[in-house]
Amino acid sequence: MDDDETNKIRPNTWRVDDLDNGSGSLDANLQGLGASASASSNALLNNEHTPAYDMTEVLRLQLFKEEALDANDLLQSLNESIGAAPTPYNYDSLQQTLDQLQQHFQNEEIIIDDGEAPQIKTEHTQYEVIMRAPTAPKRKQSDQTLTWLNQGQPYEIVVKRLENDQCVDDKQVKAVVSIGFHERQHQYFEYEKYEEWVLTRPGEKMIELDVPMSLNVIDANHIGSNTNEIEFIIDTSSEVKLFVKCNCLSSEFTKGKGESGVPLRLQLEIFNSADSAITDDPEYVSGCQVKVFRAKGANRKLKLEKEKIESMSKDVANQVQPSSEITIFKQLGPVERLRRRSHDTPSKMNQSGASPIQLSQLQIVNGSANTSISSPDTFLNNRTHTQHHLNSSCPASDTTTLTASSNVEETQTWLAYHRFHNYQTCLANFTGADLLRMSRSDLIQLCGPADGIRLNNALQARASRPLLTIYISPEWHQSGTGMREYHAMFLEQLNIGELKRKLAKKCGLQEDGIIGILKQGPTGIHIHIDDDFVRNFVDESHHVVEVLKDPTTGLSRIILK
Repeated sequence: MDDDETNKIRPNTWRVDDLDNGSGSLDANLQGLGASASASSNALLNNEHTPAYDMTEVLRLQLFKEEALDANDLLQSLNESIGAAPTPYNYDSLQQTLDQLQQHFQNEEIIIDDGEAPQIKTEHTQYEVIMRAPTAPKRKQSDQTLTWLNQGQPYEIVVKRLENDQCVDDKQVKAVVSIGFHERQHQYFEYEKYEEWVLTRPGEKMIELDVPMSLNVIDANHIGSNTNEIEFIIDTSSEVKLFVKCNCLSSEFTKGKGESGVPLRLQLEIFNSADSAITDDPEYVSGCQVKVFRAKGANRKLKLEKEKIESMSKDVANQVQPSSEITIFKQLGPVERLRRRSHDTPSKMNQSGASPIQLSQLQIVNGSANTSISSPDTFLNNRTHTQHHLNSSCPASDTTTLTASSNVEETQTWLAYHRFHNYQTCLANFTGADLLRMSRSDLIQLCGPADGIRLNNALQARASRPLLTIYISPEWHQSGTGMREYHAMFLEQLNIGELKRKLAKKCGLQEDGIIGILKQGPTGIHIHIDDDFVRNFVDESHHVVEVLKDPTTGLSRIILK
């Protein structure tokens, strides 16, 4: 093995930069180490305590600055330094401390990489995680890598357990992939931002896992009703491939329009077995910093930045990170990893399939209705209970019409009546005038294409499109000018029964009093109308109606001319 490789990884070796994790008692037992002989003598004559070195000063000693110093060499060097010191010390106590320090590092390896802090490899399972997506160029060398992703595009994440890792016997383990805010300042507002995204994008998922495309992945499900966390089982005996899609844009979490998108983090957690609870501490956590753009936006930005680097001088280009073809996930500690959200948030209860009215009914049955709004769950349940009470107490005529004078309560009742339960929280402060001012495109952007169009049609009180439109004019019905006036009939079903109901209403007859409907054909013949005839009516055709009534029985026949 080459010298360079030997310096890279050596078992049971350590660097001075990592000694902060050592025994805390070392400060007390290294008092006076390195003090000059004259200073020590004067201290003894004056019956004073010798000045003590703190941990930082100890680590500045020359013996700690050597690369790849092994534990035995460390003990020998420390003992030689202590033996050369003129001041008497408690050697037994110091030797015990050094033994504890050696025991602390005996099962660890430190990877030494020039320019970077040493990474300690412990007995925990280690994985290699990469994502097949290029990193962003033109970033400072000291900055963490950033990867630009396209919204809704699947990206391959490869997970491989290191071959020399024999710590875990289970081949199938639980894993969780999630997306959240990368920077700590944004993580404090993650709950509010998440709720806002869920309300404006109902029914959508922040992150999705394409299971058919993935390899060695089974039983994938979102955690509870969380849309940003997916749990699944992976088989670590061979390479695991995950195809992940991010549906949330970085620009959706900014304070104002035109601001740069918020950096997000794509995180992977791996537990020590398939039966691990989701609340257990994961065995391995890693992640990468990403920004999600609209379709093809990441490709355009990557191409533009590469062109800018090509136009730079060589010296300037060497000062920034080049673009890499793959993204390497960085291992994260307990403090760095994303916090797991609660599974019982109001939006998740709504997303689980039960409508707000059903939730309020369950509350009433269980006797758990509470007027306090100290928590989001209680607030939502109380509001839905109020809405259910409004629905049951208001007459149907009030709930079917929304006007510009409708107040907030009437608007909420109207939304519930027309089955827009999922948007009642989002539109909590809207009046009837506010809704009626919104355009079709506004509603689609707020509620999505399907529900946005449905809400727009409901606001316009637009009826469903008829299957057949016929214009009729009673034979005796003429205006004062001699012009014949026609009335429109809209058939929602193409059968003789629907035609009979509409004709009876237009002609002022009893439906059961019509014994037949005929059509006057060529040469004046009368053709009996049945279901097949109605299905072949020409749309928007016009007819003159003649009613033949039997004076003895009162029954009528209708002829369409």
